[in-house]
Amino acid sequence: MTPQPTQTEHGFRGFQLKRLIIEALAVTVTGGLFALLANRLSPAGIELTRDYFPKAPPATNQIIPPQPPPWDSPEAQLHAKGLNTLPMETVVGLFASPGYAADKVIFVDARNDEQYRAGHIPGAFAFDHYRPETSIAVVFPACLAASNVVVYCTGGDCEESGFAALALADAGVPRERLRIYVGGITEWQAAGRPVETGDRRSGQFLPAKP
Repeated sequence: MTPQPTQTEHGFRGFQLKRLIIEALAVTVTGGLFALLANRLSPAGIELTRDYFPKAPPATNQIIPPQPPPWDSPEAQLHAKGLNTLPMETVVGLFASPGYAADKVIFVDARNDEQYRAGHIPGAFAFDHYRPETSIAVVFPACLAASNVVVYCTGGDCEESGFAALALADAGVPRERLRIYVGGITEWQAAGRPVETGDRRSGQFLPAKP
C-alpha cells in the first residue's frame, strides 16, 4: 500500500503554499509600488487620471456649413504666387506722388479694351494679357523704366490683374516692382477718385460723383 501523507505533512505543505502566495503577493505589491513611483518621476509618465479613450460626441442632425480656408482670400492667393498687394490708401499716395508724374509709378489696367475705354485710372496703360500683342510693345518698356508698377482690374474676385502681373514677370519685368491693387477700378471709382475714359491721356473724364 502507498503510504498516505500524515496530518503533519498536510500542514507543512499548506504552510508552504500559503508562504508562496504571501511571497507572490508581496512581490506583486512591491513591483506595483515601484512602477507607480517610477511613472510619477518619469517626464514621459502616464497620467493615471486621464481618459485615454474619450467617448465620441453624440451625433446630431445639425449640418455645419464648410468654412473657406483663410488662405482662400484674393490677397492670400496672390501672395502664394509671389505677388504683393496694395491697399487703396497706398495706391492713392502713389498716384499723387512725384513718381507718377515722372512715369516712375505707372498703372496697368488688366481688363479688355472695351472695359478700359469705358473708364480707367488716369494715365493707366491698357494690357489685356489674352491679347498681349496689342499692347506689349508699349507696356513692357514702360514697366522696365518704372520703379513701381501697379496692376489692377475690376477688383474683388477678379483674377485678371494677377494673370497680367505674372505675364509681365515672365516677359522680364522684375517681380519686386509689380504690385496688385486688389480693390481695382470698382473701389477706386466708388471712392470718388478720377476716372479717365477713351485712350490713355485722353483728357476725358467721367463726371465726378457728388
